[in-house]
Formats: sequence, C-alpha cells, structure tokens
Amino acid sequence: LSLAYETRFNYETANRLAVLGELLFGDLSLFGSGFLTYYNPLENSWLYYSGHSLFYSLVIDCGIIGAVVFLVGIAFFTWKKIEHLFFKAIFLFIFLTFSFFNFSASDISFLISYFFFIYLAKARADATSRVIYIGHKRRPG
Repeated sequence: LSLAYETRFNYETANRLAVLGELLFGDLSLFGSGFLTYYNPLENSWLYYSGHSLFYSLVIDCGIIGAVVFLVGIAFFTWKKIEHLFFKAIFLFIFLTFSFFNFSASDISFLISYFFFIYLAKARADATSRVIYIGHKRRPG
C-alpha cells in the first residue's frame, strides 16, 4: 500500500489503491482542506490523480467527518427504504465498492440504477405486504 500511495502523483499510472494509502499514510484532517481541493473544475487542476474515487474526494475535501456524514446519510437512506437485512447489506456493499474506485456521486448511470433498484426492492416489499394482508382478511359469512 505504501507503493500505491507513492504513485498518487503519477497521474494516469497512479494506483487505484492509493486511496487506502492515503488513509494509512497520508495527513488526514478531521475537517478537510475545503471543497475543490482534490479536483478544481474552475482551474481544471487535480491535487493528484489516481482515479475518481468518491472517498478520495470526500476525505481530502471534507475530511473524515464529512466522509462519515455522507456515508452515514447514504446508509441511512438505504437502510430506511429496504426491509430485508440481506438486501440492505448487498446494496450498501455495492455502493461502497463502486465508490471506492469511482466517483459515484456524479456517475448518473450508477445513481439512476442504484436508486431504481432500491425503488424496485421497496415496491416488491410493499406488494408482498399487501398480498399477505389481503390473504388474512376475514371472509364474510
């Protein structure tokens, strides 16, 4: 991981695991360096480039507290919308894994798919609960 961390300045040849190196060997801040530090679209400049990891951007720009608040928000939303524990874990694992290697907050195809599948899981659970409720209804007579 230290080698991955050292390659963070190599632009296109930087290692994708540099995020872990940053967490282990980098100078982390609780509050970060401020927005637009990691990538500044106004100047089209990178602090260093090793992929578009959401974690990199959150930890560098917003700090540990900002990253935790964002991830807890995503986890809370997912946890609230899906009923089954197994599917909650799968959805959170998918989000975290994708975000580790990509900037998922601006990947519209990922966000649409993620929230659509959450919607489908919730709709299926609602439909199942209605069927169970109707099945237990008393019959007249």
